[in-house]
Amino acid sequence: MKNFEEVSLILKSQSATPKPPISSVLGQRGINIMNFCNEFNKVSKIYKKNSLLSVRIKILTDKSYKFIVKSPTTSYLLKEMLNLKKGSNNNKKIAYISDKEIKDIYHIKKKDFNSYNYKSAKKIIIGSAKSMGIKYDNKKYI
Repeated sequence: MKNFEEVSLILKSQSATPKPPISSVLGQRGINIMNFCNEFNKVSKIYKKNSLLSVRIKILTDKSYKFIVKSPTTSYLLKEMLNLKKGSNNNKKIAYISDKEIKDIYHIKKKDFNSYNYKSAKKIIIGSAKSMGIKYDNKKYI
């Protein structure tokens, strides 16, 4: 039997407040929500304010916790890099991404990817881009 439970959240950097989704996920597990918010906001100061970050929280049976903040989500980085408000919801191509932009995202996220090389990570990034209506164009000039 495990002596901990693990939950994942996507939170905005430096903007955690004791409201849903934090309160609904951590409150029902008996975690001090305000302490978590303060700790998360302090740790996430290294990222641009309101960047979407993946957070993995390990909650122990004694109601203590540990958390890991991962790099911003791929979709967030794609939108930021290409100056998009949102992705396409109808397979319409709304932007193009180049090798340089893919490499920039890779360097930000490489510690969090579950791939061991750039070639595999590139496929993951292109897949995320494609699902958002962003087309990969190796010939795009910047």
